[in-house]
Amino acid sequence: MVDHSDARFTTAKPFNVTGDALDTGLALWGFSSPYSIYAGGCTSAKPAAGANIGSALVVAGTTSSPATVQIPAMNILVQNNGVNVANAVVKVTSCGTTYTRTTDATGLVTDPGFPYGILSVCVSNGARKRQSTVSNSTYPATNTTQDVGTFFSSTGTCP
Repeated sequence: MVDHSDARFTTAKPFNVTGDALDTGLALWGFSSPYSIYAGGCTSAKPAAGANIGSALVVAGTTSSPATVQIPAMNILVQNNGVNVANAVVKVTSCGTTYTRTTDATGLVTDPGFPYGILSVCVSNGARKRQSTVSNSTYPATNTTQDVGTFFSSTGTCP
Protein backbone atom coordinates (compact mmCIF):
# COMPACT_ATOMS: atom_id res chain seq x y z
CA MET A 1 0.00 0.00 0.00
CA VAL A 2 1.04 3.58 -0.58
CA ASP A 3 -0.08 6.10 2.04
CA HIS A 4 0.62 9.72 2.98
CA SER A 5 -0.09 11.74 6.10
CA ASP A 6 -1.27 14.80 4.13
CA ALA A 7 -5.05 15.35 4.48
CA ARG A 8 -5.41 15.62 0.69
CA PHE A 9 -4.32 11.98 0.36
CA THR A 10 -7.54 10.51 1.80
CA THR A 11 -7.05 6.73 1.45
CA ALA A 12 -4.15 4.32 1.09
CA LYS A 13 -3.72 3.00 -2.46
CA PRO A 14 -2.70 -0.50 -3.59
CA PHE A 15 0.29 -1.11 -5.82
CA ASN A 16 1.90 -3.98 -7.72
CA VAL A 17 5.48 -5.19 -7.61
CA THR A 18 7.07 -6.39 -10.83
CA GLY A 19 10.54 -7.75 -10.14
CA ASP A 20 12.11 -4.99 -8.06
CA ALA A 21 9.88 -2.26 -9.49
CA LEU A 22 6.99 -0.70 -7.60
CA ASP A 23 4.16 0.12 -9.99
CA THR A 24 1.50 2.18 -8.25
CA GLY A 25 -0.43 2.97 -11.41
CA LEU A 26 -1.05 6.26 -9.62
CA ALA A 27 -0.12 9.83 -10.36
CA LEU A 28 1.54 10.74 -7.06
CA TRP A 29 1.75 14.33 -5.88
CA GLY A 30 5.20 15.73 -5.04
CA PHE A 31 4.63 16.39 -1.31
CA SER A 32 7.58 17.77 0.66
CA SER A 33 7.42 14.72 2.97
CA PRO A 34 7.71 11.07 1.88
CA TYR A 35 4.94 8.57 1.17
CA SER A 36 4.71 5.45 3.40
CA ILE A 37 4.97 2.14 1.55
CA TYR A 38 4.13 -1.19 3.16
CA ALA A 39 3.12 -4.75 2.27
CA GLY A 40 -0.48 -5.83 2.64
CA GLY A 41 -3.87 -5.11 1.15
CA CYS A 42 -5.41 -2.80 3.76
CA THR A 43 -4.49 -0.11 6.25
CA SER A 44 -4.51 -2.57 9.19
CA ALA A 45 -1.35 -4.05 7.63
CA LYS A 46 0.45 -0.72 8.11
CA PRO A 47 3.25 -1.11 10.66
CA ALA A 48 3.09 0.96 13.82
CA ALA A 49 4.94 4.26 13.96
CA GLY A 50 8.66 3.71 14.35
CA ALA A 51 8.57 0.29 12.66
CA ASN A 52 10.35 -0.43 9.40
CA ILE A 53 7.98 1.28 6.99
CA GLY A 54 9.40 1.93 3.55
CA SER A 55 9.23 5.47 2.30
CA ALA A 56 9.73 7.33 -0.94
CA LEU A 57 9.95 11.04 -1.56
CA VAL A 58 8.28 11.85 -4.86
CA VAL A 59 9.98 14.88 -6.37
CA ALA A 60 7.68 16.95 -8.59
CA GLY A 61 8.40 16.29 -12.27
CA THR A 62 10.13 12.91 -11.76
CA THR A 63 8.81 9.50 -12.74
CA SER A 64 10.46 7.34 -10.10
CA SER A 65 11.83 7.40 -6.56
CA PRO A 66 13.80 4.66 -4.77
CA ALA A 67 12.08 2.84 -1.90
CA THR A 68 12.87 -0.18 0.24
CA VAL A 69 10.04 -2.08 1.93
CA GLN A 70 10.93 -4.59 4.64
CA ILE A 71 8.35 -7.33 5.01
CA PRO A 72 8.44 -8.83 8.50
CA ALA A 73 9.27 -12.52 8.56
CA MET A 74 6.96 -14.91 10.37
CA ASN A 75 9.00 -18.05 10.92
CA ILE A 76 6.34 -20.75 11.22
CA LEU A 77 7.49 -24.15 12.46
CA VAL A 78 4.96 -26.94 11.88
CA GLN A 79 5.09 -29.97 14.15
CA ASN A 80 3.05 -33.09 14.85
CA ASN A 81 3.37 -34.03 18.54
CA GLY A 82 6.71 -32.22 18.71
CA VAL A 83 8.14 -33.72 15.51
CA ASN A 84 8.88 -31.29 12.65
CA VAL A 85 6.63 -31.82 9.60
CA ALA A 86 8.05 -31.50 6.08
CA ASN A 87 5.75 -30.50 3.19
CA ALA A 88 2.99 -29.21 5.49
CA VAL A 89 0.60 -26.70 3.94
CA VAL A 90 0.61 -23.27 5.60
CA LYS A 91 -2.08 -20.69 4.80
CA VAL A 92 -1.76 -17.17 6.18
CA THR A 93 -4.58 -14.64 5.69
CA SER A 94 -4.19 -10.87 5.96
CA CYS A 95 -6.79 -8.31 4.86
CA GLY A 96 -8.73 -10.93 2.90
CA THR A 97 -5.69 -12.18 0.96
CA THR A 98 -4.49 -15.74 1.62
CA TYR A 99 -0.83 -16.64 1.12
CA THR A 100 -0.09 -20.36 0.71
CA ARG A 101 3.32 -21.81 1.56
CA THR A 102 4.81 -25.22 2.37
CA THR A 103 7.39 -26.29 4.91
CA ASP A 104 10.88 -27.51 4.15
CA ALA A 105 12.55 -30.66 5.49
CA THR A 106 13.06 -28.99 8.90
CA GLY A 107 9.36 -28.08 9.25
CA LEU A 108 9.91 -24.34 8.67
CA VAL A 109 7.76 -22.40 6.23
CA THR A 110 9.47 -21.50 2.98
CA ASP A 111 9.40 -17.78 2.10
CA PRO A 112 8.40 -16.41 5.53
CA GLY A 113 7.61 -12.83 4.42
CA PHE A 114 4.04 -11.84 5.36
CA PRO A 115 2.34 -8.48 5.95
CA TYR A 116 2.57 -6.79 9.34
CA GLY A 117 -0.36 -7.15 11.72
CA ILE A 118 -2.71 -9.73 13.20
CA LEU A 119 -2.81 -12.71 10.82
CA SER A 120 -4.95 -15.82 10.58
CA VAL A 121 -2.74 -18.92 10.31
CA CYS A 122 -3.83 -22.42 9.33
CA VAL A 123 -1.36 -25.31 9.07
CA SER A 124 -2.08 -28.86 7.94
CA ASN A 125 -0.12 -32.09 7.59
CA GLY A 126 -2.81 -33.50 5.28
CA ALA A 127 -4.77 -35.27 8.03
CA ARG A 128 -4.92 -32.71 10.83
CA LYS A 129 -4.98 -28.91 10.94
CA ARG A 130 -4.45 -26.15 13.45
CA GLN A 131 -5.90 -22.66 13.09
CA SER A 132 -4.69 -19.71 15.15
CA THR A 133 -4.24 -15.96 15.18
CA VAL A 134 -0.67 -14.66 15.27
CA SER A 135 0.64 -11.12 15.64
CA ASN A 136 3.32 -10.52 13.00
CA SER A 137 4.59 -7.25 14.42
CA THR A 138 8.17 -7.94 15.50
CA TYR A 139 11.10 -6.96 13.30
CA PRO A 140 13.08 -8.65 11.99
CA ALA A 141 10.99 -11.76 12.70
CA THR A 142 8.17 -13.36 14.66
CA ASN A 143 8.67 -17.02 15.58
CA THR A 144 5.72 -19.34 16.11
CA THR A 145 5.34 -23.11 16.46
CA GLN A 146 2.08 -24.67 15.28
CA ASP A 147 1.59 -28.30 16.40
CA VAL A 148 -1.14 -30.25 14.58
CA GLY A 149 -0.91 -33.10 17.11
CA THR A 150 -2.18 -31.19 20.14
CA PHE A 151 -5.71 -30.80 21.49
CA PHE A 152 -5.79 -27.35 19.83
CA SER A 153 -5.93 -29.05 16.42
CA SER A 154 -8.68 -30.87 14.55
CA THR A 155 -9.02 -33.34 11.69
CA GLY A 156 -9.01 -32.10 8.10
CA THR A 157 -7.07 -29.66 5.97
CA CYS A 158 -6.98 -25.88 5.76
CA PRO A 159 -9.75 -24.22 3.76
